Amino acid sequence: MDAKVNLPVTEKPKLSVRHLDFYYGGFHALKNITLDIPERRVTAFIGPAALRQVILSRPEAFVTTLTERILTYALGRGVEPTDMPVVRSIVKQSAPVNYRLSSIITGIVKSAPFQMRTKLEQGETVNQVAQTRVEQP
Repeated sequence: MDAKVNLPVTEKPKLSVRHLDFYYGGFHALKNITLDIPERRVTAFIGPAALRQVILSRPEAFVTTLTERILTYALGRGVEPTDMPVVRSIVKQSAPVNYRLSSIITGIVKSAPFQMRTKLEQGETVNQVAQTRVEQP
């Protein structure tokens, strides 16, 4: 399989790869790959100071991940795809106040997933609680 990725004319490549072949075991998985990567598309950092710069350059990505992690802890379960609109809403609402942690926490506490969470009794599973709620009139 030959592949070529071209950049728009306005961007100069920061990194160019030509005639790349990749083998997986004895299988020739990628053949003759050409790739141009523009500036600011790949981020690498060395040390805490550079990590800080990376985080500050993309605050929304960092805050989204932080919100997902805090919501996971608050709900006592993993964040599901159905929770992502809530996460995006919390991030959007916290942007005007510079992504203050207090605004993120407030957004989580006011969110529907947090308000509707259920405390499980010892030995009870999420499916048992869901079935009980469905069966009630």
